[in-house]
Amino acid sequence: MLGRLVVAALTVLWLTNGAARAEEPIDVTLGDKLRIRLEEGRRVGILEALDARALTLRDLATGEKASYSLSSVHGVEVSRARGARSRKAGKGALIGGALGAAGGAAACLADGCDGAWTAIAVGVFGGGGALVGAVVGASISPGDAWRPARMRGLHALIAPLAGGAQIRVTAGF
Repeated sequence: MLGRLVVAALTVLWLTNGAARAEEPIDVTLGDKLRIRLEEGRRVGILEALDARALTLRDLATGEKASYSLSSVHGVEVSRARGARSRKAGKGALIGGALGAAGGAAACLADGCDGAWTAIAVGVFGGGGALVGAVVGASISPGDAWRPARMRGLHALIAPLAGGAQIRVTAGF
């Protein structure tokens, strides 16, 4: 029974991890973190400018700007956050709890515990595992999640704001 529960929990976690999700291309705007693919390799930076012929990226480490001809760009990906720490803590708690409960059950069964002691061991080890898993999950940095970029045409939006105007440029190719 417990083995089936652990297998079911791990299967649900794997399926919800996004391994089988198709990723739709997303729009790119100025200020987005991009990863571009060129003949000579990849470049990562913040999109500073884009026109019909070239895009300009600001290097995150050095702050230097570099322009790349659109004809030399073979692919564009945009960074999106992977998820909130609370979701990672929850996933860590589920994994830690399942592993702790399985370990508690295995340790108790190896010692020949009766049903009541097995339940106590599963609860104590499962709770401890959930606590450790939540801490580990919350401490993992979200990092970058690279998604394919859709950049079709050049679009501009100018909207009035209190004391000024908002200018938003969405570019595509």
